[in-house]
Amino acid sequence: MLCLSENEANSLQTSLSFSVPNLSERDAQTTESRDCMDLAALIAVAKTKSMALLDRLAYALNPESLRMAVADALRVIQYDQVSRNPSIVQTIDESGHPIVKVRTEDRDEPIVIRGRLPSSEAVRRFIEEADPGLARKVGARASSLLVEALSEQEEDR
Repeated sequence: MLCLSENEANSLQTSLSFSVPNLSERDAQTTESRDCMDLAALIAVAKTKSMALLDRLAYALNPESLRMAVADALRVIQYDQVSRNPSIVQTIDESGHPIVKVRTEDRDEPIVIRGRLPSSEAVRRFIEEADPGLARKVGARASSLLVEALSEQEEDR
């Protein structure tokens, strides 16, 4: 069974770590929602580099396939970040919202995905829970983020 320790998740994680204090029930739901959105951004970004990742997450039938898809997505980000010329950059748009810009070989302009990459804590929680139903929802959200980014890019042309 593939299960990342906290140290492994930290080494694969690229940035935007946050600590989670004692949470009320409402705050915990908000954190879970934010974690899912951040994981969707991770998968959408990774899909720009490996088309199979999103499909594997969206069609995860068991916790093991879910863990493998997330670990593979993290590896895609990690390999990019340790390269001489990283093509994945997190930043803030003019409205102050987090975005991830991804340069690809087949496009002149970077793909801009709304959201941020997840913290190592968010990844750890997602992997520990390993709920295929939630994974399919995250996969669907990742697809919508990528479609939205590509549509906006086409509109700007």
